[in-house]
Amino acid sequence: MQSEVDSLKQRIFELEVKKAELEAKNAELLKQVMEESTKRKAENIELKTRIEELEKNKIDTTNLKAENDKLNARVVKLEQLSNNITHELENSVLYETSSDISSNICAPPSKSKSLEDIETDNFLDTQSKKEVSNIMIKKNREKKLLRSNEAPAFQTQESHNTLPISDEDNSSEILLQSNVINGTENIAQVIADGIQDNILSDLNHVIEISATARRQNSDTISLLDLAQLFDKATDAEHYAMKANQEEILCWISYRKKFVFQYNDLIKNSNRKIGEKKVKGIIYDKILKHLNIICERRSKEMALQLPEISHKTLCKKIQKTVKTYKLFEKISIDKIKYLKAYSANSISELTNEQI
Repeated sequence: MQSEVDSLKQRIFELEVKKAELEAKNAELLKQVMEESTKRKAENIELKTRIEELEKNKIDTTNLKAENDKLNARVVKLEQLSNNITHELENSVLYETSSDISSNICAPPSKSKSLEDIETDNFLDTQSKKEVSNIMIKKNREKKLLRSNEAPAFQTQESHNTLPISDEDNSSEILLQSNVINGTENIAQVIADGIQDNILSDLNHVIEISATARRQNSDTISLLDLAQLFDKATDAEHYAMKANQEEILCWISYRKKFVFQYNDLIKNSNRKIGEKKVKGIIYDKILKHLNIICERRSKEMALQLPEISHKTLCKKIQKTVKTYKLFEKISIDKIKYLKAYSANSISELTNEQI
């Protein structure tokens, strides 16, 4: 009887040991399941975020394509306007030249010009023809530049239509192509604005030449025009230099505040958020404010301004790092010695200036 009791106690002990082992295994498996579940949830959130970003980039790219089409149409219209004005200028100059020749032939002998006046008129006519010739050459160059920039824009749009949205590499390609389209848009914008400005400036310039040719004492007035043009060019150069210096100051101030915001977010999160995530948060907030500013400026200017993409913002910010580090070493007051915001201008600083 006693032996049976002992065997039962031994059996109970063994069962309790097995029970403890099973409970330990069960706890371990439960822990693994919880960890796996947490991991899956994080992956699902990340995938959902990526899908939302891809959808957003797809919409942004479509908008950029539409804006690019509008700009291309605008460039074509401006080119047509340029051609029409060029033809009108040619006809006007030819008409004025023929009128001057007719008036010289029909003039009575008592009012004939001296040899010096005739030489002056001939010189002015030659200069006027040279100016018209230079305008024509300039227009032809603009047309070639316009055609060379239109081809890459269309190729960019075609290649964008074949992009899949399957993985992270394709996401990078979409962002890159979005930036390329944005760059093409900026090129088209610059060309369009340049053509418009050149049309107005060339028209005013030819009118000035024609008016000068009809004046008396034209040699003295021509020298006065040269002096005025030199003064305007010097004035424009001065304002351009000041604008470049102001741009550098803005980028340096921007970098300081960006670093402050970055460090503040890292500190408030107890360093639980990674560097990439913090920068992404800052970029998103900046883009949100930039879009509001661009929308307000578009309404004020009655012109649809292109939105700034995430890729463009990142490149701009990366560009400020070197500038900030450089002037952090040589001090900000050295900006006054710069004439342009370029590597060449910065490299031309002498030891005495630094």
